[in-house]
Amino acid sequence: MAYMRVTHRDEEGKKLDPAPPAIDPDDPNYEEDGAAGEVDEEVVVGEVEVAKVAEARDGVARVEVVAPPRQPEKQEQKQ
Repeated sequence: MAYMRVTHRDEEGKKLDPAPPAIDPDDPNYEEDGAAGEVDEEVVVGEVEVAKVAEARDGVARVEVVAPPRQPEKQEQKQ
């Protein structure tokens, strides 16, 4: 079995010449360049009380709730 030793010089080379990002249009999170600045029509704003988090620690706790990424409708793509 062959082993490759990673040196400091190899790490510097990765910083100077990073691998290009992989682009997959079939990825459900993929967005075209123009779609990144658009604003979604549906927005949900509210507060969530999380008692267990507050009980576990003294002070202030913050919990961020993030919506899952939107996936395109399967029926629209078939048409």
